[in-house]
Amino acid sequence: MKIAIEGMDGVGKTTLAKKLAQEYNFKYIEKPLMDFFEIDNLDTKAIYDQICDKLYQFNSEIPKAWFFGLGNVYTFLKYKDENIIIDRHFASNYFWNGTEETNCIFKTMIDLIGVPDLTIVLYASVETRNNRLKSRDALDRDISDPEKQVLGSDKMMMFLDDFHIPYVLINTEGKTKEDVFNEARSIIDRLQLDIFSRKRRR
Repeated sequence: MKIAIEGMDGVGKTTLAKKLAQEYNFKYIEKPLMDFFEIDNLDTKAIYDQICDKLYQFNSEIPKAWFFGLGNVYTFLKYKDENIIIDRHFASNYFWNGTEETNCIFKTMIDLIGVPDLTIVLYASVETRNNRLKSRDALDRDISDPEKQVLGSDKMMMFLDDFHIPYVLINTEGKTKEDVFNEARSIIDRLQLDIFSRKRRR
């Protein structure tokens, strides 16, 4: 089973993804591209950051969609026979790099590797997300990034609908980490039961 956890910074993606991976004994994948490039020290991380900076400065979403999509493709191929929880996947890439021009890129990747069995989109207000980011790091650059001061989940949902990717929404506003975990666990338990029932009927 492949499960993607999506949402803007500060919604609680990483906390939920790690907890779900532990609960179900799934492999947790946080940064697929860093796994692909075998980035495991500060020197290789610096090179990776330079590549990303070059892409961010380039006035086109096309190379960015391909580059960050490479991590999604690699992850699905490398772990095709394993159960995994992915911290960000297609929907996050589309939020930043999805345009009419790049739709064909996302379609190609989906045609090649398929889609997660379930995408869980977490969302919360901009104010709540910023407060959470400040509590972790008052100097977090995301707090002052105007491009991140949007709900975000609306564009992700549009992409998931357009590409027929199964997903659920979880509002993390005013909820504890345990509340969100229990809601997600209930959804996954139902999905596993449904998959098991379909296999038995074959």
